[in-house]
Amino acid sequence: MKPPVCRVAAAPNLAKEADDPLRLRREGKRLERVGPYDDEKLGFVKVAKYYYPGFWEGCAAIHGIVSDKALTSLPPSYRAALEAACEEAHAYTISRYDAFNAQGLKRLIAAGAVLKACPRWVMEAGYKTAQEIYATTSAKNAEFKKISDHYFGAQRDLAAWFRVTGNTFDDFIAGLRR
Repeated sequence: MKPPVCRVAAAPNLAKEADDPLRLRREGKRLERVGPYDDEKLGFVKVAKYYYPGFWEGCAAIHGIVSDKALTSLPPSYRAALEAACEEAHAYTISRYDAFNAQGLKRLIAAGAVLKACPRWVMEAGYKTAQEIYATTSAKNAEFKKISDHYFGAQRDLAAWFRVTGNTFDDFIAGLRR
C-alpha cells in the first residue's frame, strides 16, 4: 500500500507510480524505496534509476507507542525492561541499516545504479501534502494533535541543532573523502 502522502500528493504521477512497484519494474521506470540494502534485495537496480532521499523515511527508526496509563501501571522493573528493549531495538535498527546501506550502496553503484537527488519540487510537494494530512488529522483527532505537536516541536529544535553539529561535520567529512 502506498503512503498516504502519495495518495493525495500534488504530483499525481508519483502517486500513480507508487501504486505498483512491480509494474514499475516491468516498465523500467524510476523508483526510490527505503534504502540501498532493501532496494538491492528487491532488484530495483536492474530496472530503475536510483533516487534519494525517500520523502517519508529520513532514516530507519523504531517507534514504540504506549499509553501513559498502561506504562504507569507496569511494575518499575517491567517498565525499565520495556524502555530498555525499545532503546535497544531502535539503536540496533539504525546501526544495522547504516552499516548495511553503506555496503548496499557500493554494490548498487558497482551494478550500474545512478545516484540522483529527488527534484526539490518532488520533495516540497510531498512535504506540503504531508503537512496538509497532519493538519486535517489533528483537527479530527485530539490525541494525534497532542502527539504530533510535541513531535514536530522536538523536530524543529533538533533540526536547528543538527544543522550546526552533525550535518555540518558529516558534510565536511564527506567532502574530504571524495
